[in-house]
Amino acid sequence: MISTLEFEKPIVELEKKISELKHLSSDGNLNLQSEVKKLEARLAHVKKETYAQLTPWQRVQIARHPKRPYTLDYIRLIFTDFFELHGDRTFADDKALVGGFAKFDGQPLVVIGHQKGRDAKENIMRNFGSAHPEGYRKALRLMKMAEKFSLPIIVFIDTPGAYPGIGAEERGQAYTIAFNIREMARIRVPIIVFVIGEGGSGGALGIGMGDKVLVLENAYYSVISPEGCAAILWKDRTKSPEAAAALRLTAKDLLEIDKLKVELKNKDDALKNEAQAKEKSLAQLTAGQGQLVNLQNEVKSLNAKISAGEKEVSSLDKLKEELKQKDEALKAESAAKDKAQAGLTNCESQIANLQAELKASQEVYLGLKEQYAEMERQMDALNQRIVSSEPKDKPHSPPPEPKPQASLEQSLPSSPETPLPSSPELPSQTA
Repeated sequence: MISTLEFEKPIVELEKKISELKHLSSDGNLNLQSEVKKLEARLAHVKKETYAQLTPWQRVQIARHPKRPYTLDYIRLIFTDFFELHGDRTFADDKALVGGFAKFDGQPLVVIGHQKGRDAKENIMRNFGSAHPEGYRKALRLMKMAEKFSLPIIVFIDTPGAYPGIGAEERGQAYTIAFNIREMARIRVPIIVFVIGEGGSGGALGIGMGDKVLVLENAYYSVISPEGCAAILWKDRTKSPEAAAALRLTAKDLLEIDKLKVELKNKDDALKNEAQAKEKSLAQLTAGQGQLVNLQNEVKSLNAKISAGEKEVSSLDKLKEELKQKDEALKAESAAKDKAQAGLTNCESQIANLQAELKASQEVYLGLKEQYAEMERQMDALNQRIVSSEPKDKPHSPPPEPKPQASLEQSLPSSPETPLPSSPELPSQTA
């Protein structure tokens, strides 16, 4: 990719000579400070003349310069706390158009802009800054969000035009751009638009409707690119310089025809300062990568310690679970013992009751036995009285054979329902 434009070659040669003289002066014993100052003065004069007399086509070339700052560079250098948001919530995330929340001097806002790539790989990812319909839908989604939270909107335009592919047209490229223009006109928060590079056709208009539209000195804003215009009018792309002049696409031309209200001046050495800033950023990035490696090593060490601690915690958890199971087993065993003890106590109570009943039965048995013995004595006494009361002249008859006595167990009632025999009433003795 060519980084030096044709009209910038004298400036680049002078810068190289100044650099070589400074190198010789620092390495050797030569004092070349006077020559260096002369060349620096000449360089400043050449820069002033060159950039004061730029043609529209040359300004178009500067706007397309690969070392020119892009949207993410402006965001990094101007804003703080940038938080990028992705996707249109319908189809996909377009890398050619970036946006999100940021702060400017502590003021929250929403920033949106086209983004190109620095090399072939990044340009393919960013689609050379040409947005698809999903990119414009994402931009409008962020603008609606800014309106909801009453946040101002900053827009950076740097695109050769909307992507003209078949897929983009099938997904409604023209309709999406027109819809964005209408909806941006209805947004009720301030919108400030900056054209920082190329402002090509509908691709720029898709996010270019604002309360203020500002174009940098070496940027352009046009309905068509100079090459496209030359191809249509002259069928020859070599006529691009003439087309650029005819289109009146620079900030100065647009200000003259009252299309813009403000023209922003770029410093002559903007590209050089940007290159130096990038080199410094690269050095800081390299140092940061070293710190990141150290942090990664520390994180690995901490992860190892955490893993060892987790293993110890796991073993402690297992031990705790085993102790819990043993405690539950002891509780179950204690409950079983308590249950057995209660059963034993109940059995002892039943035995005591039975012993009391047996004692009572023995007492009843002894009482009945004594009653029976008393009845036998009374019967014997009765028999003797009967014998003594019989007449003596009667022939002596042998005494009746005594009846066999029933045993006490046979004389007792067979069941509790059978009543015991009552003692017979003895006849009253006669004198």
